[in-house]
Amino acid sequence: MAASAWLLLAPAEANDIVADPVGRPSWMDRAACRGDTTSVYSPALGDQTSDALLACGTGEVRGECLAFAMRDSSLSGTWAA
Repeated sequence: MAASAWLLLAPAEANDIVADPVGRPSWMDRAACRGDTTSVYSPALGDQTSDALLACGTGEVRGECLAFAMRDSSLSGTWAA
């Protein structure tokens, strides 16, 4: 993450990044998709998305996931479905 982007984060988000040097927000630890392979959430054209939809539909952090995905236009795949 660029230093200028880090400076724009809300204080709670900045603390999340300090706690996890990889830069993952702490809510990701509670995500229903944690531990799944990324191919489930980035299917090839024509592949099924039902597994991703099922996991996202049961997730307790859908709101945080959606906000995260909406802030970063470079993300692709299934987020907060």
